[in-house]
Amino acid sequence: MKDKLTEALENLDDTLVYEYVRQYREMGVGISEIQALLNEGMRLVGLRYKEGAYYISDLIFSGVIYVSVLNMPQMQYSKTDADGYIGTV
Repeated sequence: MKDKLTEALENLDDTLVYEYVRQYREMGVGISEIQALLNEGMRLVGLRYKEGAYYISDLIFSGVIYVSVLNMPQMQYSKTDADGYIGTV
């Protein structure tokens, strides 16, 4: 069973992807868990490209969605994040 976030990214529905990320973070889902779901969505986009269902422009758009999600304020690690704090350099 696919997660709704993974499916939204696979279908290139950027609005739904952003909304699901906001909802998941509000529910306390960790950043690394969300990133794993996004990675699976990107893998599925790649499969659709390989099958000929998607074109280069779709790959580019999925990458734009992915990077945009990672740059969302909700996806930034902080000292109080449930996933844990990576550290400082």
